[in-house]
Amino acid sequence: MTRWMFFIALALFSFQLQAQDLMVHKAASISYDLSWSEAIFDFGQTDLGTPVSHTFEVVNRTTEPVKIANVKPSCGCTVADHTKDWIQPGETGTVTATFSAKKKGFFTKQVSVFMEGEESPKVLTIRGEVTE
Repeated sequence: MTRWMFFIALALFSFQLQAQDLMVHKAASISYDLSWSEAIFDFGQTDLGTPVSHTFEVVNRTTEPVKIANVKPSCGCTVADHTKDWIQPGETGTVTATFSAKKKGFFTKQVSVFMEGEESPKVLTIRGEVTE
């Protein structure tokens, strides 16, 4: 009898863990209604050794506040900054990407923007041509 009670308790515990995992997964897969100013920005020609920056804007079109959790540039030659506060419904937040060219030629760089509670990032792209 004790053995059966052990197996029943183990099964109930396992079921509870699966239910909690499902709830966490659902909470992590929020999808916000956000409007980005653009996803790609072309600097055109830029001068070698002169950093260039562009600010992308995002409007919160939901009824709840949203937050940019993190931004990750694709390489060390690009630095990104973002709005740190919660973006209220109808308000605008920003992500600024700054590229520092160390060699001539065409470039394409990405910044991955992770929103609080979303699994997939929004990918923003900057590109251009570095000349002398």
